[in-house]
Amino acid sequence: MPLLIRVPKEMRGQLQPRKINSLVQGIDIAPTILDILGIEIPETFQGCSLKEIIAGRETQVHEILTLGVGVADETIAIRTKEWKLISWDDGSKNALYNLVKDPNEENNLIDLEIDWFNKLNKQLDNWLQTIPHYDLNSLLEKKKKISPRLERMLEKEGYLEKRVKSNE
Repeated sequence: MPLLIRVPKEMRGQLQPRKINSLVQGIDIAPTILDILGIEIPETFQGCSLKEIIAGRETQVHEILTLGVGVADETIAIRTKEWKLISWDDGSKNALYNLVKDPNEENNLIDLEIDWFNKLNKQLDNWLQTIPHYDLNSLLEKKKKISPRLERMLEKEGYLEKRVKSNE
């Protein structure tokens, strides 16, 4: 996905417009802006600053990217510059593509490239272990203030289990 960045005047003399082929993702934008402005990046941010890449002092910040591919399909992916593994949450299906030879992701190599599948699948599992998981029901219990309308909407969309109201 193309991304254009206009840097502050102080950095413009140091930089020439160019295409950067590093692996980056949307969550890198906020840390980059904060870093360029000299504002401390909160520890809770998952992204990385691209300031050193923009300045030409670094060539990459990520060797791999993890991607939420599709909410409706409940899929997640991990990719390098060369490979992409897409995994369905229920374990029913996986797809592995060589992005250099097959940029349109037309030839699933899952049965032919077992070593790459195992390597990327392990990295994906490791990454998933680092992601905090929140129980929306327990968060709402602590807060207790939620409009009945919002509660019905969350229940309807499957984000919230229907709560049984006690007679107390």
